[in-house]
Amino acid sequence: MDFKDIQSAWNNDKSDNVVLPANLEKLQSANMPLEKIRKNLKKDFLIHLFGVLFVGIFSLFIKFNPTYKLAFYIVYVFSFVITVYFLVKLYFFYKKINDIDISTKDNLYETYFEIRLFEEVYKLISYALMPSGLIYMILIPLGSKTEKVMKIVESFRYPDVLYVAGVVVFIAYLVSLWFLIQAHAEMFYGKYAKEVKRVIDELKEE
Repeated sequence: MDFKDIQSAWNNDKSDNVVLPANLEKLQSANMPLEKIRKNLKKDFLIHLFGVLFVGIFSLFIKFNPTYKLAFYIVYVFSFVITVYFLVKLYFFYKKINDIDISTKDNLYETYFEIRLFEEVYKLISYALMPSGLIYMILIPLGSKTEKVMKIVESFRYPDVLYVAGVVVFIAYLVSLWFLIQAHAEMFYGKYAKEVKRVIDELKEE
């Protein structure tokens, strides 16, 4: 390869990273959905932080039966650890997209996949917290009356009917919460990821 060939190859390689003004304008249009995602990350951080602290503090004023108190705090520690893990992931993701430079297509691709990855992590962690949420819904309202309610349930005349009703309620809870998680993830992150993807697709067409 002579000098002209080397220079030509270098120029061709260099041109791949050059952003034309029209493309730059489109790349910058991705800033709006990214700003929305940043705001939603802040909201999610505060919601989860407030939620886990509220449950912990509120439970101090509930007179649980000792057995159910132990069960409650085991579940609480489990959900607390998961929530803290999620908040750490959320914080680092926020910092990453806050500092990212989207002046090139490669960076925009990377940002898009990071958003999609975080969206899936968000869903998985939300699914992991579903059982804890159900236990809170049962134990917190009942408080010290939990044992009495359990005795009434055990003495029910038609245990099979009660069992079926419990299974139906549990399934309905899981299904409704699944849809709620999907809708929330889409509203907070998914729809803005689609806007970023639309910018990427427009750049491909040129």
